[in-house]
Amino acid sequence: MNRYWAALFLVICLVTSSSYAQQKAVSCTIKFSFAQRDTLGNVDIGFAPSDQHWFEKKVTKKYPNVCYTDQKANEGIWFYLSESTEDRDSATATTQTNPDGIGGATSRTTINPRTVAYPIYTLKIGRFNNGKLEVLRTFQRTKAPSNSGTVTSLTKTFSNPYHDVILDAVDWLSSSEALNALPSH
Repeated sequence: MNRYWAALFLVICLVTSSSYAQQKAVSCTIKFSFAQRDTLGNVDIGFAPSDQHWFEKKVTKKYPNVCYTDQKANEGIWFYLSESTEDRDSATATTQTNPDGIGGATSRTTINPRTVAYPIYTLKIGRFNNGKLEVLRTFQRTKAPSNSGTVTSLTKTFSNPYHDVILDAVDWLSSSEALNALPSH
């Protein structure tokens, strides 16, 4: 009797894993490759292992129809992410109040100007046409300088602008708006 249950369990596991693999293969309808240019102009092809892990863990569950592939050929959909910095001028004000024995207190305000550089992540979704990247859509996220370490945009607060710009692109790719812009397979 134990052999019967063991064999039945094995069959159920094989059928379940086989159907899961088929479902995963069928659900992935849009594949993209990834390239990144850093602030020095160096270009890397493919996700870093930590970013690939993040994508598989967080993004694939929410958008099973969009899949990362590590193909290096100039074909299909590409995410091209570039990083730049922008300097922003800001200032802090310091006010010092000193008691004055004759006639009251005096105060003095000092303005301390400073320039802060913050990263800008720009992601272009495109496809290659005659060896040149044809841009279909562009997304951008920035990290504003702040003491809290939060990232802001005009409408949202983000924890990681690098991942958030990728997530914006995947969200668009899975939308009906993207269907007209994508190459036919």
